[in-house]
Amino acid sequence: MSLYNKTKYEIAQYFEDNFLITEEIKKKIIKESIDGEVLFEMNDKDFKTLNFNTLDIQNINHKIKEEKKTLKEQTEEELIQKLISLGIEDPIEFIFSNNYKDNLSIGESILLQKLNQKLSNTINEITYKTQIFDFLENKLKIKKNLLIY
Repeated sequence: MSLYNKTKYEIAQYFEDNFLITEEIKKKIIKESIDGEVLFEMNDKDFKTLNFNTLDIQNINHKIKEEKKTLKEQTEEELIQKLISLGIEDPIEFIFSNNYKDNLSIGESILLQKLNQKLSNTINEITYKTQIFDFLENKLKIKKNLLIY
């Protein structure tokens, strides 16, 4: 089974079984909501925050790079549902608020950035103003009265 589909508990166990990590690191993985999806988006700085050593980071990045070749692209809806399951009730509103980076776990922050990037790319591909409003209103369920025409 791919690491991508593992829960934060399975990821913590994977690292315990395959790397020399402390109980503190294992607890941090769980606290920071590092499941497989988040793991695949992490950078070296994130791993260092969790106290992984450089050699382990290189090995993890290599495994992730190999597994990414087989993954399908995740939809905006899937990302939104994942963020809701982590306790962010309205991820779209959260992205556009000033609280974007306040008090987030590594997992929440990474997934919000991923959603933000995905939305930006989608909106950049849309050429007509009406298509943008249609996308925001119908696909992302943003209330019409919040949209400024």
